[in-house]
Amino acid sequence: MIPTPRILIAAAAATAALLITLAVLQYNWIGQVSRAEREGMLKSLQLAADGIVEDFDFEIARAFFSFQTPPSRDLQPAEVLSESWRAWETTALEPDLVDGIYYLEQADRRSEPEIFRLEPQTAVLVPHPWDQRLEPLKRASGMQASDPSRRPPGRARGPGARSNIVAEMPALLFPVPPTPPPERSDREAARRGSGTRAWIAISLDRGVITDRLLPELIEARLGPEPREVEVAILDTDGRSAVFRSSSAIYPVAQGDVHRPLFTLRFFPELRAQGFQRLFDDPEERRRLETMLGAEERRRRRAPFPRLEQDAAWTLVLTRAEGSLEAAVARVRRRNLAVSLAVLVLEQALPMWLR
Repeated sequence: MIPTPRILIAAAAATAALLITLAVLQYNWIGQVSRAEREGMLKSLQLAADGIVEDFDFEIARAFFSFQTPPSRDLQPAEVLSESWRAWETTALEPDLVDGIYYLEQADRRSEPEIFRLEPQTAVLVPHPWDQRLEPLKRASGMQASDPSRRPPGRARGPGARSNIVAEMPALLFPVPPTPPPERSDREAARRGSGTRAWIAISLDRGVITDRLLPELIEARLGPEPREVEVAILDTDGRSAVFRSSSAIYPVAQGDVHRPLFTLRFFPELRAQGFQRLFDDPEERRRLETMLGAEERRRRRAPFPRLEQDAAWTLVLTRAEGSLEAAVARVRRRNLAVSLAVLVLEQALPMWLR
């Protein structure tokens, strides 16, 4: 029986309606898949960002705590610091991360501070000029000479996580712990020097951070380049870049995931790496928590650390397509094209085989 034109038209209309229905169902299904794809991409970026932050901040914490040595009346500061530096070099992931140790001293608030650089081989503190690179240490420690008859233009930075990080150099800064009580015969000399303030600065090599440490940590979390994720690290102003992956071409202020980077925290894993004393000694723990601002946060029942406020830098991850939405849109277009091609082939193949 030869189908009539009316039957052919009806069959064509039914086929078209079926195709449209299938296309709509597939479009909705692809939309659901795309949303799930976006959630998966976002979670993957967040996990990678959290891992990079944890790995980097752990190395910074290890450098900081490596020089938290109890003061001793039997050893000079230079000897204690030299011993700490040698211990750091034998255990650090990147021993060259620390490129210098400085000792800052100010007799009183009206005098100019002095700065000394440690010579680790001879365990001697050598006087050093206040060059432009070291000026941030003077500001961060609050050691500018002041006139007591005039109110200072700004409040000196007190203890707190950010006051221990000098991102401009970069460096880690902390006050010299008090020495044990002197013997009775030494008390008069100690009283004469009681106004003296001293700080220790651990200078970090920016080149080692950007050329070795960060690429190594990023590759461990995101794989080698070329990769589907661009990485940028912003400075304190939130605009200039401290680090950018070689593939980064989009504005660094844009990004799919932002994480605070470069903070000082207590990591439980440090217990097993020679820092158990810092955790178990109540007085030492209290001193460090006060210096890092943790005690004040605990009284306010605020989480420690408040990374958004304490971090010196910001880590930004962006999909190579320019954004997470662009990456999902690309996947959605690809899935839609494949689905439509399958539908067309399903309808056209029987006709071709006749």
